[in-house]
Amino acid sequence: MGTLVLNHFLPRVLTSWITTLRVTGRDAANAVKFGPQDFAPAATITIADVPVEVVLPEIEYLGNGILIGSFSLAVTVVPGESTVITDPDWADIAPIPAQFAPAQNFGVGTAPFGLIAGDFNNDNVPDLAVANNGSNDVSILLGTGDGASGAQADQASRLPSISDDNRFVVFESDATNLMPGDTNGATDIFLHDRTTGAVTRVSVDSAGAQADGPSSRPRISGNGSVVVFQSEATNLVAGDANGKADVFAYGVGTGQVSRVSQGAAAFVGDDAESLSPDVSDDGDIICYISHRGDDAGPIRLLVYHRGADLTTDPSALFVVTDLEGVADALPRISGDGSTVAFTSSSPLGGNDNNGRDDVYVMDSTSGDFTRVSVHFDGSDTTEDSGAASISTDGNLVAFATSATNMLDGSADNNNVRDVYVQNIANQTNTRASLSSNGGQILQDAALETSISGDGRFVTFSTAAAGAVGDDTNGEQDVFLRDLTAETTLRASLGSLSEQGNGPSRNGFVSNDGSLVVFESEASNFVIGDTNSVSDIFRRTLP
Repeated sequence: MGTLVLNHFLPRVLTSWITTLRVTGRDAANAVKFGPQDFAPAATITIADVPVEVVLPEIEYLGNGILIGSFSLAVTVVPGESTVITDPDWADIAPIPAQFAPAQNFGVGTAPFGLIAGDFNNDNVPDLAVANNGSNDVSILLGTGDGASGAQADQASRLPSISDDNRFVVFESDATNLMPGDTNGATDIFLHDRTTGAVTRVSVDSAGAQADGPSSRPRISGNGSVVVFQSEATNLVAGDANGKADVFAYGVGTGQVSRVSQGAAAFVGDDAESLSPDVSDDGDIICYISHRGDDAGPIRLLVYHRGADLTTDPSALFVVTDLEGVADALPRISGDGSTVAFTSSSPLGGNDNNGRDDVYVMDSTSGDFTRVSVHFDGSDTTEDSGAASISTDGNLVAFATSATNMLDGSADNNNVRDVYVQNIANQTNTRASLSSNGGQILQDAALETSISGDGRFVTFSTAAAGAVGDDTNGEQDVFLRDLTAETTLRASLGSLSEQGNGPSRNGFVSNDGSLVVFESEASNFVIGDTNSVSDIFRRTLP
């Protein structure tokens, strides 16, 4: 790439060094002092035929080094004086993929080529101007401050999940500006690639045409190859004429879309809707529920081996017929595809006599059931349970319950909904919704859970103030419980550990427990969050 000159006030790139401008950095500390920023393309304007200099407001200094992205360069820096750094391939300058908009190419002509950083539209978010007097034009990249390559979403986003390698985040959004051409006026499914910064709309047909109805509840396979979601659209595949919500699978990388729930009609009826899908780590096994949406028909759990021909291999679709009473069983499949956790108010075993919603697991091959929302001795619990999540091997199940008899004696006496984890093999229950010092929380945990692949980390959300010692915002927050270390920390914080000024929910812990993605209405987690709707955030854990 050549030589790059950095100066506290006046960096410059000359024509003899580069022909393509590239601005990059994990946290943009090399460009601006305002924290992580991104820049979206805007209009081109004409400038005079004079050299334009590169001006950056501030470089972050660490003793005698400059912090660029995550790499500290051990060079002497004196404010107001220049330092030359040579890095032909940018491996040291920017080892982490950019959080800026894609690189733009400009002809450099015969005179200096420049970059100016400043707040051009007075929104307190830094912007970039790239100028070239050889072609007499300048491109403005407006800063968004929201960690995505482009403008912040203009409507709410929800329900994130993340691939096992932490690269892909999938979510649903009502936004119309996450990518060009979104004019359907419906909720869509989007996939964010953390490596490239690209955002892809998933709720489209195989040719890329947008859906004619709303889509929701996305989940991504552990290997990042498949996204499943439910949609009321009728044009994602040919022959979808039932007028009901169906379950679809999108191939990441291929863009191919298939209807997973086309086999449900044989078991529930042509007017059935299919909902709440989940997918195994390898993307091959998908579970979902299907029902008619009224009191006339059953609610059924289906487990489907993707790609199988049901006309020649009926066993590729496994059906559970007796889930009456729970319109949304929220099935979750283990990473290895062996086990499905779900909610049912119907007794699926001889000892279920409590008349409550209970959490079960099912062997996806044999169809054998085990109830997990039980007292440690296997007896009935006293209240409803639901919102299960499951470890990779299917042995550890997290769920929310209002029952007070999950533990021996009177250990659970806070009289609120808690989150528990059952070890199926050991038949033991462990409470996850505890404070950082092991105390009980005093407000309900929300009806949502997630669990890491090995079952060590569990997320829960609550408005309780005592989950961590410094929780004073009075808002619902997302927390992460480490069941091994027996510690709890708050995941819904800003980059500088700011408490959210709005509620956060639907936390999803990564497979390795290293980060949590969540949705939040808070506007103070990143600079420039002014859309006043829920957004998707990612927090890397200490």
